[in-house]
Amino acid sequence: MDNFAEASLQKFAIGIAEIDAQHRRLFELLGEMKGWSGTDLEHAAAVHILDSLSEYALVHFAVEESVMRMLHYPATAAHIAEHKRFSDTLDIFRHRLLKEQRSIDLVDFIKSWLVDHIDRVDRGYVEYFLAKGIEPTAFH
Repeated sequence: MDNFAEASLQKFAIGIAEIDAQHRRLFELLGEMKGWSGTDLEHAAAVHILDSLSEYALVHFAVEESVMRMLHYPATAAHIAEHKRFSDTLDIFRHRLLKEQRSIDLVDFIKSWLVDHIDRVDRGYVEYFLAKGIEPTAFH
């Protein structure tokens, strides 16, 4: 894991091992993207990294959303809407990347969204999940 991913994980860990592990992977993929943003790295590699991040984000979102539904988390609909906006925006960036062969704003967008989403939105469900019996280290 690179320094960026490690620092991000430590700063934004929410205390539920499985979710933190998934966030770690998202930060790792973002770290890979930082290596090609604004460079002339092979176009196919850039698209592959973005596709990997998009696919993993969908898996992560499905996990969070499933737990929210099972536990009847009151802010489930709003949380799902945030996930959908992120996925839709990644699709826009992907199309732009395919057309222009680079997208300098992409890495900044993903980093900003991840940091804000984890720190502001994901932290909102931690206490609720734990109160409903989610074991913080059950999946670790």
